[in-house]
This record gives sequence, structure tokens and C-alpha cells, in this order.
Amino acid sequence: MTSSEVARGVVAVPPAGISTLGHRQIATLLRQCGDSKSLPRGKLLHRRLAATLDLRHHPLFSNLLILMYGKCSSLPDAWSVFHDLVHKNAFSWNIMISALCANGESARAIHLFLALASDSVVRPTHVSFVAALAACANCRDLQSGIRIHAQIVAAPPAIASNPVVCCALVTMYGKCGSLADARKVFDDMPRKTIVAWSAMLAACTRNPDQGGLPAAIELYRQLRDAGIGADEYVFISVLDAAAKLGSLKEGKVIHGHILESGLDAHPDVAAAIVNMYGKLGRLDLAMEVFDRMEEKKLAAWNTAIAANAHNGQFGAAIALLWKLDLEGIRPDMVTLIEILAVCSWKQDIAQGIKIHERICSCGWERNVVAGTSIVNMYGKCGRIKEAKRVFNQMHVRDVVTWNAMISALAHTGHCREAIDLYKKMDIQRNSSSFMSALGACALLGSLQDGKQIHAEIIARFASLSHRFLETGVSNAMINMYAKCQQAVEAKKVFDSLKFRNVITWNATIAAFAQNGYFTEALDLYDCMVKKDSSVRPDNVTYVNALHACAGLGWIVQGRDLHSRIAASEWSSDAVVMNSVMSMFVRCGSPGEAKRVFQGLKNRSAVSWTIAIAATAQQGSSNEAVELFLGMIQEGLAPDSYAFAGILFACSHGGLLDTGWSCFTSMRQDFGVDPGAEHYGCLIDLLGRAGRSNQAKDLLLAMPFSPDDISWTASVSIR
Repeated sequence: MTSSEVARGVVAVPPAGISTLGHRQIATLLRQCGDSKSLPRGKLLHRRLAATLDLRHHPLFSNLLILMYGKCSSLPDAWSVFHDLVHKNAFSWNIMISALCANGESARAIHLFLALASDSVVRPTHVSFVAALAACANCRDLQSGIRIHAQIVAAPPAIASNPVVCCALVTMYGKCGSLADARKVFDDMPRKTIVAWSAMLAACTRNPDQGGLPAAIELYRQLRDAGIGADEYVFISVLDAAAKLGSLKEGKVIHGHILESGLDAHPDVAAAIVNMYGKLGRLDLAMEVFDRMEEKKLAAWNTAIAANAHNGQFGAAIALLWKLDLEGIRPDMVTLIEILAVCSWKQDIAQGIKIHERICSCGWERNVVAGTSIVNMYGKCGRIKEAKRVFNQMHVRDVVTWNAMISALAHTGHCREAIDLYKKMDIQRNSSSFMSALGACALLGSLQDGKQIHAEIIARFASLSHRFLETGVSNAMINMYAKCQQAVEAKKVFDSLKFRNVITWNATIAAFAQNGYFTEALDLYDCMVKKDSSVRPDNVTYVNALHACAGLGWIVQGRDLHSRIAASEWSSDAVVMNSVMSMFVRCGSPGEAKRVFQGLKNRSAVSWTIAIAATAQQGSSNEAVELFLGMIQEGLAPDSYAFAGILFACSHGGLLDTGWSCFTSMRQDFGVDPGAEHYGCLIDLLGRAGRSNQAKDLLLAMPFSPDDISWTASVSIR
């Protein structure tokens, strides 16, 4: 083989054997087989080596074989060579540990490192520690990571203070969910390289529940103040932090720094900018950056598709896929999975089936990530039979696959089946498993199953205050108890938590408010506002607090809530303002409800319905009719509640012709079937107008038992 063939990457094994090749050429051939993943040729070279050499006593060639097999994902062959090697050196151990880690066998990699650490002949090098820490990070094994950290501290200074080892420690702690330990390692580093700053920033962005996002922004400022130039990895991490933090202001500042650095042309950085603007709702800026990119990697296209999907531009996201095809760029599995997510959000089953077929045509249907995305798409589109079929045909299922199937069953109303599938899981459950199953229990109202899952979580994590138990699990548990009408149990879960976010507070306030514990709900709201500075009330908080005020008839507290809302960003939220109106109506102040309605810029059908009810309650029947007609003129179709409101107004105002017209138009014009309440209002109206016979005829003709009609309506026709 000539030197030019080596340079071109040609992997050719001499047919006559390898005796004519020097050690350097053999090493080059083995490396080429690994780099090109040419396993058959690598095995051929191995056989010819074994025919001329006793590889058990040749660490150099054995190590190269282990490296080649690892890169070709042939772990049994790599392990066989490693096991047979009599005199293993540090390189042998390191290469085998790295091969296991790179091929998804992180637990075995950790076990092998611990065997190396106890070896009396070979001692771990800094490369050994870095590989072992990477394995701990991959499988989120914090306890092994802590154990290895202790060994690093006891190692010679050349290892303990090695910047690469320290960076690996920061990354391990960050991925294992211990931000405080990652920060301690970082702060103790005598010399912080740009790689160390980047690792610490990444650790922060991975742990938002531990205050990582604002910490990442502050860390970036410290880097700037120290006069250290950020690289692409720093910018990618801090852009991610700004996006997750929801801070457009910070994102724009960082974008400005990127422009100053000249790294805006870096394809990965540009893609991160697109991602940041997309997640912050500025699709215009995201696509402006994308359109200006000179070099668009496939990852950038995927990011642009995700940005459009995140902002509800589903058609544009799919159009980008077709544009990708027109430009001759073959989409990868990530592209099609992003489009599947679009189909899920849009519930576009036709497009979803096409993408499913395309994944199959590319041979990716057996991939666990692709299969899981297909299951999720069918579940979100309500096609549970297809979701089950894909799930059952998958040869390999990870925990995400099981979670997707459980969620699909719950989403389509098959809650009992979802819980049963959860119990059949043959893989260790994670936080999403618990949340999906608890959600099914909540929908089914199955307190017994919910308590069993609660007990399982406690047994696994020792307590709900465990620092690695996600708040999402606790929130799902609170919601489950709330939906099962166990507000006191929900509060017990809440009280046991050390980490609470706004969803935690909302779920517990809702548990009280929705189960008639209105005073307790408002007390908890006050506690949230006055004692927890880390959270701010959002739209859900205000809706539940207003519901509690309405339940108690506490108009003073309701007015205070209205004042707070008016001064917040939720003053234009339709659901919140409808809740304000409803609270005033239920507290006996329809005039205040009407004033709120008059100040609304965006009025939904619910807004009009509440305004009609408020006006009817005031006795202004003609005004209620005007509002009803105004609602229809706005293009909003009245529902059952709106008709109940207008018929009530007509009944109490004696507007017989208008009331009868509204009643007959319900089914004819709007497809709304009259209920007992509507018949009751019309019968009452006929009775009040002296049309007793007509009222009795309607009473006998209606598709309900007379018992369902209000006593007032019955009295009016006697």
C-alpha cells in the first residue's frame, strides 16, 4: 500500500499477508478500519495479524485492535482482545473503558474502571479518570461519580489538578443533576480554561430547577468581566440559557457580543441564535438569521423547522422540509422527527402517516427514537390502534417509548389501560413515567392506583424532598390528589417539598379551590405572594384565586386581585379577565363585571356570555338582548351557556317573542340542543305571559322529565 493510498483513506489488506508491512503501516491500516467503520476488513487484518504474531503479548497491536473494534461498535470482539491480552498497560484499560462508554455500555465502563483502580500493576491515568467520569455522566450515576472524584482527590497532583480532569468532573456533576458540586469543582480550579467556563455554563443550563439559568447568565458576565474571549461553545450554552430563561433582552445582548466576536458566521452558533429567537417567540428574527446563513448545515434546517413549529407556523415548518428536498439535501432522522412533532401539535394525521412511511423507506423505523416519535404522533392524533401497533412491533423500547405509549393511552381516554401498561414496564421508570401514570390516575379518579405510585416514588427516592426528584413528579402527584378530591393529601405533598415552582403552588391552590376549600386556597395564595420571592403568580394562579373568592362571595379580596391583575402582564389574558368578570357576577356585583367587559380589547365567546349573564342579573333584559345580538354580529356562535343567559333575561323581562325566537334558533341556526335549563326558562316565560296552555304543552313535549324543570317554572303555569 502506498503512502498516497493511506492519505486517501483506502483500506486494503495485502493478500499475501502482512509480513511485508512495517508497524507504522499496520497501525495506519487498523486506524483506517476504525475511522471508516470497516469491520469486515478490520477482522481480516486481525486474522492475518494473529497468524503471524501472538497478540496476547503484543499490547501495541492489541490496543489498536481494541480501538478499531470499539469504533466499529463490535464490543464482543474488543472485549475478547482485551481479555486475552496478558500484559495490559494503561492504554489498554483506557481504550476499553472508552469503547464501552462510546457504545452505550456506561455501567460496564464504570465497573471496568473500578477494576483498574484496584489493579496492583497498572495505575489509572488522567485519561482513565476522564473516560470513567464520562461514563458516569452518560448513565447519570452520581454515586459512582462521587466515588471516582474521591479517588481523583487522592491521586497525584498531576491528575488531581489536571484541567481536563476538572472539566470532566464539572460535566459529570452537571449531567448528574448536582449543580452545587459542579460549581465547587469549578471554583476550586486554580486555572480556568475556556473549556472549563464552557463546561460550567453547560452544567448550569442543564439544571434550571437548581437556579442554573440565572447562574449561567451571571457566569457569562463574569467571563466577560475577566476579559476572556468566549468561544462557540460558550455562546451556544449561554444562548440556550437565555432561551430557557425566557429573556429576550439577554438574548439580544449575547447576539450583539457574537456579532462583535465574528462568530456569527459559525454554523453551530448561528443555529443556536435561530433556536434562541424561536423559543423566545421572535420567529421573524430567527428566520432573518437563518436566511442570512451562508453555510446551512442540516442541523440549522432542523432548528429552523423546530422554531416555526414552536411558534405555531406548522405549514411553514413542513414547507421547509419540502425546500430541503428541492435543494437536494437529504433530511436526517432528526428532521423527520421534528416534522412528526409538528404533525402531533397540529394533529395532522395525513401528514403524519406520510412521514411515518418516509421513515420506513429510510430504514429508520427500528430506531428507538424514531419509533417513539411515531407512537407519540399517533397518540396525539387520537389514533390509539396505530400507536399500539407501532409500539408492539418495536424490538427495542427505552423508557421514553413506554412513557409515550402510556401518555397516548391516557390522552385518548384509555386511562385504566395506561395504568396497567405502567405496571407492566420491564425497564426502570423515570420521572416522566411517574408523571404519565399519575396523570392517568387523575383523569380516572383512581385514588388507590395513585397512592400505590406515590408509595413507589417514596420507596425509590426515600422522600419527596430528594434533590434529584423533579418538581414535575411532585406537581403531578398534587394534581392527582386534587382530581381525586383529596385536597388535604395534596397539601401534605406540598408541605414536604423543598423545591417549589409556580406550577407546584398552582396545583395546590387548585386542589383547595376545586374541592371547596376556598379559604385555604386564598391563604395559600397569600403565602405564595408574601413568602416565596422565587415565584410570581401567573394566569393559572389568578384564575384559581378568583374562583376561591367567587366561592366565598369575598368581593373585597376579589377587587384586590383585580387590581393586581390590572398591574400585571395578565391584564390582557382572556381567560384571566373572564374569571374576573365571573367573580364579580358570582359576588353579586354585575355592574363591575360589565365595566370589565367594556374595557376588554379581545372578547371571546365566554366574555360575551358572562356579560349577558351579568346584564340579566341586573334586570336589564333589553340590554342583554343587545349584547346577545352583538355577540352574533362579531361572528361568535353562542353556546348552551349563552342561550341560558339570554333566555333567563327574556324570562325575567317578559320578552316573549324574543325569548321564543332565541329558543327556536338554538338547534336550527346554531346546532345547540336545548337542555332542561332552557326549557325551564321558556316555560317560565310563557307562564308569566299568561300562556299557560302553551307552557303546559311545551312541558309535556319536552324530552325531559318534568322533575328536571325548576320549581319556579312549574309554579308560573299553575
